[in-house]
Amino acid sequence: MRTMEARAEAGGISRSSAHRIVGQQMIPRCHQQLQAFLASCEVPENGVAGLDRRLEQGLAAP
Repeated sequence: MRTMEARAEAGGISRSSAHRIVGQQMIPRCHQQLQAFLASCEVPENGVAGLDRRLEQGLAAP
């Protein structure tokens, strides 16, 4: 957990935010925070792109 938090901090998301996301106490507040969190979890860039498409589809749904 500390390693992921350190990577998150280096990627532009606070350690406490990363901890709250992991603990399901909050969701990422913006696209940049989501990307930083996923990068800290070492999700590959192509995995992030696929998630972006799914999120856009979900947000566009009525």
